[in-house]
Formats: sequence, structure tokens, C-alpha cells
Amino acid sequence: MMLDARDVTVHLAGQPILVGASCQAQAGRITAIIGPNGAGKSTLLRAMAGLLPLEVGSVDFEGRALHALERTELARSIAYLPQERTVHWPLAVERVVALGRLPHRTGMMPDARDRIAVDAAMQTMDVSSLAHRPVSQLSGGERARVLVARALAQESRALIADEPTAGLDPAHALGLFATFRQLAAEGRAVVVALHDLTLAARFCHHVVLLVAGRVAASGPAADVLQPGTLSAAFNVTIANGLVADVPVVVAVAPLP
Repeated sequence: MMLDARDVTVHLAGQPILVGASCQAQAGRITAIIGPNGAGKSTLLRAMAGLLPLEVGSVDFEGRALHALERTELARSIAYLPQERTVHWPLAVERVVALGRLPHRTGMMPDARDRIAVDAAMQTMDVSSLAHRPVSQLSGGERARVLVARALAQESRALIADEPTAGLDPAHALGLFATFRQLAAEGRAVVVALHDLTLAARFCHHVVLLVAGRVAASGPAADVLQPGTLSAAFNVTIANGLVADVPVVVAVAPLP
């Protein structure tokens, strides 16, 4: 098990957000965390990235507690892409992507490996042509791709992404998940929070369904993404099937 969250309980502003939630992210697979708004998906991801104190439970990376890892080692091990797409300074795209290399730097200036990683990440996310543009001048979708490229440049063993396709057009969303599949094939662990159930069905190996801060279902994607399970969780009628041999999961109508 690469990234293992067990029985995690988190309160924010005195309110229980997660209660005894567990998620095991294995190397070589994409794990999707799904659930209705307010279910605790983002909080679980932040806990798994070591960004929140736990009141109960534990999070381990390759058998070691996250809190025992030195911060640089943690940053080399886990890349985290938040849901927010805010960039506070008008840095050039290339410099924003290069921030992902900071945990690997031994000096002030990037070395050849840093430049290769940055160039590869920008090419993967189709932002090479934007390299010298200030990120503040980009569209929302372009900025989202730049921030994904920053996470890819980090070359971490685990990648945690909160709604990574938000703002992306269909072509770039599919391309991103093809990249996630490739990362998994290379032996990395990828954990994503998703609202797009079809993407979960098509690309993800394992799914954790959160409802009101608790795990309502967890297992292989085909087992969890069943109409009965999803309809009860989302309070809508869910249908699934195949379109051109591609799995599709759609909301049909609110439950009466």
C-alpha cells in the first residue's frame, strides 16, 4: 500500500467533516473519491496530503507516518493539486511549472533534470506555447492545465488531485486522465476527487464513495458505480451503460 488513510476523523470549525474515513491508494492504480457536495472529499484529500491535523486515525506513505516525514521528503513523495486555481503573482507559465521542482533542487538554479521535467510537463498539458505568458493573463482552463503541469513536474510517487478536470474542455480532460493512466502504469499512485462519474467508470481502478463524511462504499470501480448505490448517495436516479464500448454513468432525474 503506497498511501494509506485509516479511520480518519477531522473536525473543522467544530463540525465533523470526516468520521472514521479510510482510503487505501495503491501503486499502479487510480483511486477516485466521489460523493455529493459537502461529503468530505476535499478534506480527505488534504488529510492524505499531510495538510490537515488528524483528531483520530492515521495516514501512512509506504508504511511511514506522514507526520514523521521531513517536509522536503514529503514534497518529493506526494504532489497535491488543490481544487482552487488561484495564482497570486503574474509569473510566467514556465516559472509556475518550475515551482514543482523546488523539492528536488540542491541549488538556487534549475539543473538539466529540472528543465527536462518542466518541458515534459508543459508538453503533456499542452501549455508549451504559453511558456512565457504571465499566468494571470490565461483563461481559466489554460491556468488549470498549467497547475496540473506544475504537479506533474514534481515527479512524485503519489499524485493527489482535487477535481483536476474542472475548467478543462473534453479533449484536455480525456488527455489528462490518459496521463493519469500512464502514471499508474509507471507504478505511481493517483488519487482524484471527481464529480464526473463517467470519468471514474472509464479510467479509475478503485472508487471510494463518501456520504456525510463517512465511507458509504469502497471497492473496484465496477462494483461501486452501480445505479442503486449511487442513486441513494446522490439522491438522483442514476443509469449506467456503454456508449461505443465506453462506460457511461449519468444522472437521469431527482428521486421523487
